[in-house]
Amino acid sequence: LIKRAEFERLSGDYAKAENTLKEALTLAQQISDRTKTALALAALGNVYIALGPPQTAENFLIKAEAMSRELSVPELTATVLIYQGNFYAFQRNYQRAANIFEKAVGQAIQSKNKILAAQARTNAARIAVELEQNDGAEILLKQAATSVYQLDESDQKYLMLVNLAKSYMEQAGNVSKPRDHRRYAFNLLSDANSAFERKKNIKGTSYALGYMGELYETEGRYQEALDVTQRALFGAQQTNDKYLLFNWLWQKARIFVALHEIDRALDAYRNAVSLLKDLRHQMSIAYEVPGSSFEESVLPAYSQFIDLLLNKADATTNAQDQKTLLVEVRDTIENLKVAEIRDYFRDECVDALQAKQKPLWKASSTALIVYPILLKDRTELLLDFPDGRMKRLPVPVSLTQLTEETAKFRALLEKKSTNEYRIPAQNLYRWIIAPVKREIDPGQIDTLVFVPDGPLLTIPLSALYDGTQHLIEQYAIAITPGIKLTDPQQLASGKINALLGGLSQSVEGFPALAHVEDELQEIQRLHGGELLLNKEFHQQQLRRSLNDDQLNVLHIATHSELGGDINNSFLLTFDGRLSINRLADYVGMFKFRETPLELIVLSACETAQGDEKAALGLSGIAVRAGARSALGTLWKVNDLAASLLMQEFYRQFKEPSISRAAALQKAQLSLLDDLYYRHPGYWSAFLLINNWL
Repeated sequence: LIKRAEFERLSGDYAKAENTLKEALTLAQQISDRTKTALALAALGNVYIALGPPQTAENFLIKAEAMSRELSVPELTATVLIYQGNFYAFQRNYQRAANIFEKAVGQAIQSKNKILAAQARTNAARIAVELEQNDGAEILLKQAATSVYQLDESDQKYLMLVNLAKSYMEQAGNVSKPRDHRRYAFNLLSDANSAFERKKNIKGTSYALGYMGELYETEGRYQEALDVTQRALFGAQQTNDKYLLFNWLWQKARIFVALHEIDRALDAYRNAVSLLKDLRHQMSIAYEVPGSSFEESVLPAYSQFIDLLLNKADATTNAQDQKTLLVEVRDTIENLKVAEIRDYFRDECVDALQAKQKPLWKASSTALIVYPILLKDRTELLLDFPDGRMKRLPVPVSLTQLTEETAKFRALLEKKSTNEYRIPAQNLYRWIIAPVKREIDPGQIDTLVFVPDGPLLTIPLSALYDGTQHLIEQYAIAITPGIKLTDPQQLASGKINALLGGLSQSVEGFPALAHVEDELQEIQRLHGGELLLNKEFHQQQLRRSLNDDQLNVLHIATHSELGGDINNSFLLTFDGRLSINRLADYVGMFKFRETPLELIVLSACETAQGDEKAALGLSGIAVRAGARSALGTLWKVNDLAASLLMQEFYRQFKEPSISRAAALQKAQLSLLDDLYYRHPGYWSAFLLINNWL
């Protein structure tokens, strides 16, 4: 069963491997075989590296390690250590992974298992390359190659040769004679390819040929690169391996760009990105190959594709053809946003939600949708007007410049004693807002809806400054992770039926929030609803109260934190930390109700500073939970300021005709007009996510 599960894992079927290993674990426990129990636990941990959450993977591996230490069986210990090293490598904790792989090599040698020794050395060499330990990497690569070549004939042997070749290719960028490393990588790939062809292993052949094509591409030998990549692609098609298909289609697209065959490159990019929705687990688990995370394996492909589309649109003189290309840019960005949310939450439920919603591109006659596209050498602003027009605005600001300026802006916003934030605020306004304003007819647009990307996810655009006014004084502002993930509709009945929960007392060492009680009681006075305060605000009661069929607003005023890992994100209840995933499960019931959840408010949440993934989590809460809107904060705000702003937001929301974005705008302006709270550090942290109507 364990061997079968490993085959299933290597084939990319992680769900099947998980079930097989659970069966193996149960059987091992029934026959009281502790060695096989430890092996099954370790293999499950290895599978959960892909399936998530990371804590589950780590827990299984820790249990397996404890048992292997107790049993003192070197072969078992080496296997467990290799899986543990894989886990920490995937978490980017390369130094810890290196230390573990070193121990794994020692245990494998002691066990006299040549396959385990070769595997441990291959992984150790890969990590040394990642750590840019050039001398150490050279030694480990040679040792690993020697170990692998000494193995008996097997598919695993030649897969290790391909992975070693990939490490040599990566290492070539760190040495004075890169061509020597590429030549050795080519030899490894040639040996692997010959063996796979001899064994009629089509997938293995595709794997080896594909990286051979990458080598030719690196050397600028584009026609040879194309020929070899076409052969690799044919093998991937024969085996229907979508991970390999994506990689070789993307490689083919890059080669066509280098050959100046733009239309053929665009077709290859289209085919590549169309595969990505089926690849989440495979993309996230390819830790045998460096650079396989979502950010490194997916985002560059999308970025290159979008860049190519924009360049073609720029060179196109026919207005209709240009609009067709810009629509494709927009749709590609939207698909990327769905992929980002799925990757962050490690959950396919986003797709189910998307399928239920109509693509409402013209949800409001007075809202302009702005897509900032952050490319390496420039920024592009794609405008989607309510009348169907589309416009692209190139801005000569690089990703590096934009990243540096947003970091300054975000850091200075929290220094409420000075106005130093205005310098980066004005620069960002000039780059991102001023070009947009020049395209807007006065009085035609009252709301800007941004689909932000990269570092723009970490800042409040409402606080950008033109030298006289903040952006919030000119427009209502909303953020969405993507229009396809948004359901822009006004509150159906015009009536709020709220569940209000929060803590004013200190819990788990978190400071008391003295003004939470006033905030919740004022909202209850304005709109009614059930109030869960302090001792009543515990997880079991929250879940019970969410069963109310008429409930359409959930307002929570308590400490909550969003980090780059969704599994470490939580809100605080009286009986401890409630994970954001668990909260989303509680609220997920609303997806199946006739009355949707209109709004989730987290009025004291804190997003990790400068962490784009954490900001993505804030954007994704509404999507994950099936709510139309979310309102949260980017940093820990002043307790009294938050209370005053929230009370004003709900006062404004009593007016049936007002939009959520306008209600938040008026609430923020009420603080900006207050002598004590006019600094944006008090009011700009509040972001409205998704539905702005």
